[in-house]
This record gives sequence, structure tokens and C-alpha cells, in this order.
Amino acid sequence: MDAEIRVHISKLTLINYRNFANATLRFSKGVNTIIGENGAGTSNVLRAIRLLLDDNVLRASYKLNELDFYRGLGS
Repeated sequence: MDAEIRVHISKLTLINYRNFANATLRFSKGVNTIIGENGAGTSNVLRAIRLLLDDNVLRASYKLNELDFYRGLGS
């Protein structure tokens, strides 16, 4: 018998990650979309989710480096 595993992420909080000094995203059940202009950080949101959920897959695992931390003006 095949077991089915479902994961629901209800909230994602990013603090000092890439271009986010502090951001909270809430997700509802079902299909959600992340929409933004170029450079708004939409890919970084997906990268953060993948980093947390899929860190054992070589092509998906990312090691944090200096560029992964937020550098806002005045920091």
C-alpha cells in the first residue's frame, strides 16, 4: 500500500534572508501564487522553502553564504 504524505505550509517568516529584512507570508490551503516584479524576491521565497524542505537533494541544497543575508541601506 502506498502512503500519501501531504504538507501544508501555513506561514513563512523570513528574517535577514536575501532581500528580506523581515517578511511574513501566509498561505491558505489549496493552490497559492507568489507574484512580484523582477527583483522583488519571488525566487528567494521559493529558494527559502526549498532550502528548508529539500536540503538532502544535492541540486536543491544551498549552503548559506554572505549573499544570503539582508543588506539594507544603513546596515
